[in-house]
Amino acid sequence: MKKQEYDSEILTQYLLGSLTEEETERLDELSVADDEMAARLQVIENEMVDAYARGELSGETLERFESFYPASPKRREKVSFARSFLDFAGKTGTAPATDAKQVPVPGTRRSSGESSERVSRFRFFVVPRLALQWGFAAAALLLLLVGGYLMFENLRLRNQMAQTQAERKELEQSERDLQRQLAEQRSSDAETERELSRVRERLAQLEQSAPDQQNGNGEPRDLKIIAFNLSPQARGIGQIPTLAVPKGTDYVALILELEVDEFPAYQAALKNPATGQIIWRSGKLKPGGKSKAVRVRLPASLLNAQNYTMELSRISASGVPEIVSSYPFRVVTQ
Repeated sequence: MKKQEYDSEILTQYLLGSLTEEETERLDELSVADDEMAARLQVIENEMVDAYARGELSGETLERFESFYPASPKRREKVSFARSFLDFAGKTGTAPATDAKQVPVPGTRRSSGESSERVSRFRFFVVPRLALQWGFAAAALLLLLVGGYLMFENLRLRNQMAQTQAERKELEQSERDLQRQLAEQRSSDAETERELSRVRERLAQLEQSAPDQQNGNGEPRDLKIIAFNLSPQARGIGQIPTLAVPKGTDYVALILELEVDEFPAYQAALKNPATGQIIWRSGKLKPGGKSKAVRVRLPASLLNAQNYTMELSRISASGVPEIVSSYPFRVVTQ
C-alpha cells in the first residue's frame, strides 16, 4: 500500500489498533522514519482525544477507543489533560480557536461528506495554528496554577509567622509575670519567717520571766511549777521517764541535758509521737549555767496523760533549725 493512500480513516484505525498486524508494522515504521507521517498521526490522535473528551465519539469508534486507547499510561494522561482543559475553558468562557471547516474524526457525530484528500490537505495547514494555540493554552493554565499555589503558600507562611510571633510574645509576658510573682513570694516568705522568729522569741521571754498571777481577790499568788530533768534518747530501747503532773500545776519546767554544748542557740518543740503533730514550739533558747543543759518552761495545760517527745534543734547561721537530740517522756496526772 502506497504512502498517499493512508487517509484519515486508516490512520484512525491504526491508532485504535484495528488494522492487521502487517499494516500496523508498516505504519509503525513510517511513524518513525517519516516526519510528515508522524505529524499527521499526532494531529489525528489529538483530534480523536478531544472528540472523546467532548463526548463526540460514537458507535464502534467509541467502543474501540475505550477498550484499546487508554491501555497506555501516556495515552490516559492525554485523555485526562484534554478533559481538564475543556473543563477549565468552560469555566473561564474561553476555548482554543478552531477553523469552522475542521475535519471531524471518523466515528464522530459531525458530517463526513467531504473527501479524505481535501480533509488531509486542509489539516496540514491547520495543524501549526492548532498546535500553537494548544501550547499557549497549556502554558497559561500552568502559569495560573503555579501562581495560585505560590499565592496560597505565601499567605499560609505569613499566617504561620504571625501566630509564632504572637505565641512568643505571650510566653515572654508569662515568663516576666512568673519571675515577678516568684520574687514577691520569696520576699513575703522571708518577712514571714522574720516575724515568726520575733514572736517566738517574745513568747520564750514571757515563759522564762514567770509573770505575776493574781488570785480571786486581785492579790498576787504563787505559781505552781514542777521541774524535771530529761536526758537525750539513747540508741538502745529503754524505759522512758515518767512525769507526774499534779492537778493545778501552772507550768512544767524541763531541763534538757546536752550531749555536747557546741551551739550558741537552740529551739525546742513538743511533739505527739502518735500523730507526728507539733503541739508547742519555743523561741530561741541559750544554754544556761555551768551545766550543759537547756531550760524549757511550757504551760501544764498542754499536757495530757500520754507519751510525748521534746525535740531540741540547733539554729544555724542561716536560721534553719536542725534536730540534734530527742527527749521522750510519759505524762501521768495526779
